[in-house]
Amino acid sequence: MQVKHKIVLSSIIYSLGLGALLILLIYSLERLNTIEDTKSVIREVEVSMLSLRRNEKDFLLRKKLKYVNKFQVNKDRIHQNIIKLEKLLNVQNINTEDLKKLHLLMHSY
Repeated sequence: MQVKHKIVLSSIIYSLGLGALLILLIYSLERLNTIEDTKSVIREVEVSMLSLRRNEKDFLLRKKLKYVNKFQVNKDRIHQNIIKLEKLLNVQNINTEDLKKLHLLMHSY
């Protein structure tokens, strides 16, 4: 085998290796974005649940109906975020049984 052929073969192998690394990098970035989206939705659910509790306390303390309306808005927001979170977790093949329980609890709340 000539030196020229060895250099060409080495270049092809290096190019294929770099291509594989590029594909791996793109895949990793997509997974990282999905995980970041999931974290963001979890934070939104936590904040909404705290707001829900605050609305409940305000209503019990002040007896004003505006807090019932705020409560309902926050409850609807939680339901939407739980559905969004369930879709994100399913894409990542993560068990959603606890999330389904939370959804049922929030529905009965």
